[in-house]
Amino acid sequence: MATSSAERIAALGYEVVLVERDGGWVAEARFGSPGHAVGPRVQGATGEAATAGLADWLEWHRDHAATLEALQAAEGAYDRLTAERTFGLVETDEARRARREALARLEALGRHLAEVRHRQPRVMAAGTEEEDACRS
Repeated sequence: MATSSAERIAALGYEVVLVERDGGWVAEARFGSPGHAVGPRVQGATGEAATAGLADWLEWHRDHAATLEALQAAEGAYDRLTAERTFGLVETDEARRARREALARLEALGRHLAEVRHRQPRVMAAGTEEEDACRS
């Protein structure tokens, strides 16, 4: 059985609010109480299209945030190893190997981040009714 877009959003810990507006639909993710808005408001021709676009964006955002966190951890590990080399008295083969491995991990995560950013979903964002009123 296929998972609905609303179920995908719920699995990420959000609630979807779906509103019909100007002949289309707008989906918005809410988190916590009193339900703070998270991510973009996504327009769609149908409620499912708007919800699917929002689910795609939220899943991408989760992956992007996790990749950034891993990259920052890898940078910290590499920096520590480099500092140990700079201030260490003895350079060992093990220390050189650890630094090479840390640099390889850092480079791999940098490539992965570029791939994740390339996959960012293009959604049709909707403004709030207040923003729309200011534009007219």
